Amino acid sequence: MAKMTSPKLELKRIRRELRDATEALSITSERELYEPIIEKLKSRIAELEEELGFKSKKITILVTDAEREKLKRQAEKTGLTLNRFLVTSALRERPPMSQDDAQTIKELRFELRKLGTNLNQSARHINAFRLGTAAAPNRKSVEAILEEIQNLIARIGKTI
Repeated sequence: MAKMTSPKLELKRIRRELRDATEALSITSERELYEPIIEKLKSRIAELEEELGFKSKKITILVTDAEREKLKRQAEKTGLTLNRFLVTSALRERPPMSQDDAQTIKELRFELRKLGTNLNQSARHINAFRLGTAAAPNRKSVEAILEEIQNLIARIGKTI
């Protein structure tokens, strides 16, 4: 029965085989024997690196000092390295948000859920009043909840 190996272990083994085949090619005159083997090994290495998420392609861009500093500051705000920030920004419709903005949105979502709960309770109370099973709802509390929701929506709009 064949032993299962992890992709990382297989990659190490194939890299050793490639190194050995390349060394053999350098000391032999039988190029036609080793070149196909080397190409197969290189192809398998590329497959394994892709499977493991290895980065093998380099892109170089030119920027001014000011642009580089601005990009570095933006990357730091998001908690990403400059490389990861640039890749993420390029592959998304908008750059990633800063950690502060993400925390603010998390807090706003929590507040919005609380307000939604209060609004649902008020709606239930109003419906119970209409059915005659509860006292008249407190109009000011419903208006206060609606005002809080409007303020929260405004804060969300400023954040995003």
